[in-house]
Amino acid sequence: MGETEEPLLPDMEELWRQSVRDAPREEVERRAGIEEQVYKEIRRARRGHGHMTAVTLWVQVAKCMGCIHSEARALEQQLSAPTVYGRDWSQDYAALGFPPREIRAVRQALEGGSWHPRCYWCGSTIDVLGEGFCVKRTDISEYFGLKVHDGRTPPKWMKDAVLRGFGSRCASCKTRLTLDKARFDHIVPVSKDGATEMTNLQVLCEPCNTGKANQEVESVDVILMFPLCPPPSDAFEGVIW
Repeated sequence: MGETEEPLLPDMEELWRQSVRDAPREEVERRAGIEEQVYKEIRRARRGHGHMTAVTLWVQVAKCMGCIHSEARALEQQLSAPTVYGRDWSQDYAALGFPPREIRAVRQALEGGSWHPRCYWCGSTIDVLGEGFCVKRTDISEYFGLKVHDGRTPPKWMKDAVLRGFGSRCASCKTRLTLDKARFDHIVPVSKDGATEMTNLQVLCEPCNTGKANQEVESVDVILMFPLCPPPSDAFEGVIW
């Protein structure tokens, strides 16, 4: 399995900020718009990967050491070593390719006390400047509370979103498609436990869909780094933190 670390996608960062900034007042009416933008970013992150590649998108989130220890005890496992950022976290983030302006903005907010990063799991405040923080990754579907359909056939709203996300073109041969001509393919086949969710769907024409069938696909991890961002609001439907 390959693994690629990429700097924060600017549009994804603004999308996250928007989802938190306006909650909970406008969350319900804005839900559909946020979801559609997330789906477009999912498609953008898949660029460069063919229709025979399953791309799993992960979001890096902050987690306190208390939750790390509790998780290990609950699973009766030894504590796995998380990624830890200490007092020199800004240097670590610079090495990962984050723009200096982003790092300065976060540092100023932390030092000025204008916001306090919280653990993604328990919600407790993390003392970033004093103690540092650990990082774990969570699936983007969980992070944004994306819907998973129980059945094999995607519902119409999901088909519409996937078709728009792929620009109404076949993911393989780029033939332009209409809704009635498009085939909504599970990248990881249902027969191999692939789910009916946005991150596992693509648009294919009939010949390409027939050619792909239930073949094994390559798996690639893409990690989207969110520097010190708290989780979406608990008013964001479907998100549990």
